[in-house]
Amino acid sequence: MMRLLLVLILVLLCGAHIARADASGVYQTNCASCHGAGREGGSGPPLDPGSLQRLSDAELSRIVHDGRTATQMPAFASQLSDPAIAGLVQWLRTPLAEELSWALTDIVASHTATPVSPDVTAPYADPWNVFAVVEKGAQRIVTIDGERLEVVWRMPSAPAVHGGIKFSPDGRFAFVASRKGWVEKFDLWTGVRTARIRVARATRNIAVASDGRTVVAGNLVPPTLVFLDGDDLSLKQVLDVRTAQGRSSRISAVYDLPKTRQFLALLKDAPELLLIGEPKGHRWKMIRDAGSEEFARSVPASVLRRLALPRPFNDLLITPDERRVFGATRGASGLLLVDLDSGAVGTEMPLSGLPHLAAGAYFERDGRVLAAAPDLEHPMVHIFDPVAASIVTDVAMPGRGFFVRAHEQAPDLWADVFWGDARDQMVVIDRQSLKIRKILVPRAGATSSHVEFDRHGRYALVSIWEDDGAIVVYDARTLAEVRRIPLRKPVGKYNNWNKVKGSIGTSH
Repeated sequence: MMRLLLVLILVLLCGAHIARADASGVYQTNCASCHGAGREGGSGPPLDPGSLQRLSDAELSRIVHDGRTATQMPAFASQLSDPAIAGLVQWLRTPLAEELSWALTDIVASHTATPVSPDVTAPYADPWNVFAVVEKGAQRIVTIDGERLEVVWRMPSAPAVHGGIKFSPDGRFAFVASRKGWVEKFDLWTGVRTARIRVARATRNIAVASDGRTVVAGNLVPPTLVFLDGDDLSLKQVLDVRTAQGRSSRISAVYDLPKTRQFLALLKDAPELLLIGEPKGHRWKMIRDAGSEEFARSVPASVLRRLALPRPFNDLLITPDERRVFGATRGASGLLLVDLDSGAVGTEMPLSGLPHLAAGAYFERDGRVLAAAPDLEHPMVHIFDPVAASIVTDVAMPGRGFFVRAHEQAPDLWADVFWGDARDQMVVIDRQSLKIRKILVPRAGATSSHVEFDRHGRYALVSIWEDDGAIVVYDARTLAEVRRIPLRKPVGKYNNWNKVKGSIGTSH
């Protein structure tokens, strides 16, 4: 009897080992390219037990099976059986081989910087019409002259760069964040990386103060806000992010509010917004002692304010006056409007689906500023009035999209169709009639996405998101193709004038 029991135990242990090995193989085949071979994160977030603890097994299985809206997480229902997904979910609960920690001393030790020469002439026809492009396929930041429509610099970058490049107030320097926690500063005039620092194991995004003196990184692992000096990216301060109940929370996104000299942080694991202002005198204290954890993590209560939300926001859109934000929640039936001064929550604006607010745009029509946002669940673009908090119309699309862009001097909205069979289409919507003016196909069968206008709204630049891709330049008025600039999977592209001067037609 004892021998039979031992054999049974060995069989069960062997079966468990084989199941873990099978799940590990499933992960390496289907997940590692985005989430890292060791689950440490890459273009996708880390998949450590701590990051997944707020998701039940059923929720996690559903995400693997169906994909997840508001992200680029695909569905694996056609590749993986239900038992394989269940085994993968259980395997994801196991501890990592290497703990995902990143201490203050690690941040300080990772920092490098080189002197910047002030006596440099900008190599552009107009230094205020420069594009910084994330060339994902080559792991580079590329600059394009917005007048000549030519590549000027190709600069190696950290892996897994996030879009949303930010610029210094003079337009000369670009700040770039990597999903793997690196923050880098590039000189667009000399084509040189002037500083870099690793602030975390996994970073969500960065924001830069309007005066350029402070850069803040919002992080997933560890859950922190890290404040850097805008000159050389040296460390200023680290804030462990806590909810009102004292629990840690990852950062979903961080934004600069130049009109009020504040940063706005959206928490990922709690229904809260944080408003963080510069300390008195507009100076963060510099960290000199890398071992002083208590000092480094202390932020005066007078500069941090919490706003409680009725529900967690997956996405938000800041109004042009920076006094209010619209918030969208997966599974909710509308948008909530929150006053950043009082914290008051307005009446819910009914709206179907899940609008991708952060990838939307504002534009003027008949003297009113309207907002446009793609829907991540349904093939439409929502047009709404941010003042009246009411829907104007929904524009039916050939498929679900990810970005909408506009420009003060351009006559149309440009919206992509990021998912599905129509992903090669770019939809041009007349901003007066709010009807589709034309559907462009930059390359048949290839994903077309992310439009950015030049400074004057004269050209619209479209990315072909393929390894043998290109930036396709269109005349924004005639819609004629002007030029193709071959690049390896160019994703986001950002014009320094539009970003620094606050064009309402692009994200910030």
